[in-house]
Amino acid sequence: MKKILDEIYFGNIAPDAQYIVRGSRYEKTLKRIVNLSDEMDDALDADTKKLVEQFRAAHSDLSTIASQEMWKKGFILGLRIGIEVMENESENLKSVTTDDC
Repeated sequence: MKKILDEIYFGNIAPDAQYIVRGSRYEKTLKRIVNLSDEMDDALDADTKKLVEQFRAAHSDLSTIASQEMWKKGFILGLRIGIEVMENESENLKSVTTDDC
């Protein structure tokens, strides 16, 4: 356990560091977004492009906030599951140990 805590502390573990798998659904969707964005930019006048860019920036900020919150909630849920497993208490059954005999 200590090793993973050290790795996190020194920044050697970065779960968000990923690469996109070629041909994946993610890559295809990203390419589609880029192509549609380029087409939309070509069809807009300068003022509307600025407005759309502001919208994209705000949407990106919101996505980042949501991702951070969901990551934290997932981490907390994982810890809660671990704690419950380690407590191993049941309302209905108790372990049989040598102390009980």
